[in-house]
Amino acid sequence: MKKIKLALAQVESFHGNKEKNLEKALNIIKKASEKKADIVIFPELFYFGYFNKRKIFHDLAEYNDGRLYMELKRAAIKYNIFIVMGYVEKKKSIPDKIFNSIIFIDNKGNRLGSYNKYYCWGSEKKTFAQGNDISVYKTSIGNIGLLNCYDIEFPELFRILSLKGAELVICSAVWSKWIQHRWHNSLISGAATNLYFVAGVNTIGTTPKGSVICGDTKVINPFGEVIIKASEDKEEVIYKTIDLDEVKKMREEYPIWKDFRKDMYKDKILDFEK
Repeated sequence: MKKIKLALAQVESFHGNKEKNLEKALNIIKKASEKKADIVIFPELFYFGYFNKRKIFHDLAEYNDGRLYMELKRAAIKYNIFIVMGYVEKKKSIPDKIFNSIIFIDNKGNRLGSYNKYYCWGSEKKTFAQGNDISVYKTSIGNIGLLNCYDIEFPELFRILSLKGAELVICSAVWSKWIQHRWHNSLISGAATNLYFVAGVNTIGTTPKGSVICGDTKVINPFGEVIIKASEDKEEVIYKTIDLDEVKKMREEYPIWKDFRKDMYKDKILDFEK
């Protein structure tokens, strides 16, 4: 069996206050470790808060080996836990750009990756550059892919992660109530059509314009069934143990994985030049 215990932190950020967010995160990480979680997952841009002006994001952005990484590295080693957290990343190679990113650290303090949001939503593109890499991280607890909020609206990302060997896909988000059905449906579709686990971690509260954020953090199994779900309006950390061997079992029992024609990607079935 390949069992891992997930801690999904449906919690709000202090917008623009990295110190308070870090303190809050470290407390959650400690408690997750006490509950024997293997990995703790935070929402999109948790370290900064999602609702900040462009200048604040640029001023507060960090390199992927900066203070956030060093603090989480210490916590990961101390508490023997993997950590997934949203932050704003800057890069020395392109100093005028910043990215809406997710840092992924293992229980030995190694930075496994820093995933840059592939699809920025609408006006986000005025602030953040879009990423170009889609990776599956082959870790001691399983093969894990990352997606960031709006990314889940594009099913080809789920499929690419599937073809790269993902057993679990984690999506950190700040997702609004008025499109909650799309959050629900996209996560379920991603799991069901690719026969792997999907964990979606959202926050709660309201936007500066008064829109409600929907919470609804959840885990979906490889058959597309919701196996745990958080509330829609309160902070909470929910825990769920999953067995990644279910991925192999489901792919052996249910035909779509065996019947899928990978060769379709070798043919020119789409021509965007026309």
